[in-house]
Amino acid sequence: MMLPKNASKCLIYGCQSKGIVVHRFPNPRTDFVRLKKWIDLVGLNEMDPNDVYKKKFICNNHFDEQCFSPGTKRLNARSYPTLLLPGSTNSKPSQPSVKASISIHQSDVVNRMRDTVDRLRSRTNNSYSN
Repeated sequence: MMLPKNASKCLIYGCQSKGIVVHRFPNPRTDFVRLKKWIDLVGLNEMDPNDVYKKKFICNNHFDEQCFSPGTKRLNARSYPTLLLPGSTNSKPSQPSVKASISIHQSDVVNRMRDTVDRLRSRTNNSYSN
């Protein structure tokens, strides 16, 4: 069996996927906000974002079907890993309706992004005061 071109090991603890497509984290130079969100979701907050981008991968099993561009294995630009993550009890989130799940997902993303921005601002303010 030939492994896919990008068959690296998935970073999610306990993930036993083999021979499945993995994805690189968003590029810190072009999409830092989304990169930080991915880092928060998978629990790599203590790692340097550049190291995460260069060295860590996450497999298809952690993305909902709606994250993929139609007819491809590529993630769309608004994809976030949401399935089978550390601390998650569901193998797949329940989907009451497409509109409801989009609205819930967007508000969750917005809230987490605000928290991340607040943390980054606080770190920046603390580093200037030292």
